[in-house]
Amino acid sequence: MTAAYLQGVNRADVDGIIAYYDLYGQGVYNAIAENDNFNGKNGDALPMASVDIDPVDVTNMQTRPDIWTAAGTTDWTMNGEIGMRILMLELADQYDKIFDPATGESGVDVVEVPGTAIKADALKPDSTVENLGNIAGETYGNLDYLSAADWMPKDLIHK
Repeated sequence: MTAAYLQGVNRADVDGIIAYYDLYGQGVYNAIAENDNFNGKNGDALPMASVDIDPVDVTNMQTRPDIWTAAGTTDWTMNGEIGMRILMLELADQYDKIFDPATGESGVDVVEVPGTAIKADALKPDSTVENLGNIAGETYGNLDYLSAADWMPKDLIHK
């Protein structure tokens, strides 16, 4: 779809593209990379950014950082743990222990996990989704974001 869209667009009229899912991002990246009017062969490359990240995204960002400039993401290794902790607290009827890292409040109905921007120019040659914490900001891998109870300490599986 992006490839068809780009056929009717003048590069000078577009500052960049953002994709809100890693697979959409991969489609946008491929459309830009395959179009000489947008991939840098005829003028500046069209930059893009995405929300969400996976191994292919990291590789594409390393390959063409002038195209795929950044990806916004939460720490994907902790998302499941955050959700399971909330579920366990609900089952234990300890709603007052459910913590929202975005507001710093407990006993909430909504939990928002702060994200971080992974910038292509910060990636190392050995960067992968498994070691993004080495280059990501303080919101990535932050154990303080976890809901906890006496029977479920924050470092339960992180010792």
